Amino acid sequence: MQGWKSVWGSIFLFSVSWTSAVDPGIVPEGARDNHIRVMLGSCNKADREPRFWDLVLHRRPSAWVWMGDNVYADKKRSKLNFPSGLFNALKSPYGMESAFFEPANMSEMQKMYESVKAHPTYKLLSQSTQIFGTWDDHDYGLNDGDRRFVDKHTSQRLLLDFLDEPADSPQRKQEGVYWSHLVCAGGRSVRVVLLDVRSGKTPYPSWPFRFQSWEAGAEFLSEEQWGWLERTLRESEADAHLVVSGLQILPEFRWQGENW
Repeated sequence: MQGWKSVWGSIFLFSVSWTSAVDPGIVPEGARDNHIRVMLGSCNKADREPRFWDLVLHRRPSAWVWMGDNVYADKKRSKLNFPSGLFNALKSPYGMESAFFEPANMSEMQKMYESVKAHPTYKLLSQSTQIFGTWDDHDYGLNDGDRRFVDKHTSQRLLLDFLDEPADSPQRKQEGVYWSHLVCAGGRSVRVVLLDVRSGKTPYPSWPFRFQSWEAGAEFLSEEQWGWLERTLRESEADAHLVVSGLQILPEFRWQGENW
């Protein structure tokens, strides 16, 4: 696995490769007949000039995976008047999650997705590569957002439109954007398992501070999604599995951040 920090200031890139048991000298760099290369990216600032698509296209990935924060559609509040602004946030449907960020405007979110898809090199990538994706909070529609977000169904539709998911896709009929995809080459397969850590997430306590929830039953995934994840991994016959979460998994605790 290779990772590139965002030297362009607009996206984080990762690459995971799987090569079949053949002489590597026989397989040209980037060839995909015996080589599975999955590239992943997150934290994409759609308002900045994207200088990374040429690199991604040059690597000739078997699949490109959006890991979340594919666009930043919510907005950090420029000014918060204390104490009135704080109390107004606590009275909102989202509690402290709306104290410093305004929920996304769905029309503006759609325009951001359209601007990403309009990039010439991304168009070339989409014509030659499988593209999958899930969301995190800023493309879900609210910083640290959870199951209370009232526009989550519209946000889900916009994400699936962005990913060119067919109108009759089963993904459009479920609650949330979790799904799995199989990437195959050279008799090998990798199953990409995309988690949705937003639409079923338990809200945090909102007072006095936004601490994480330690009480019994607090979850990032809905009960339905946990069942789906167990079935997917149990029944899968893939050679390798790549589980994608929009949240960090390894840190034990991030102050005023989020992690499993």
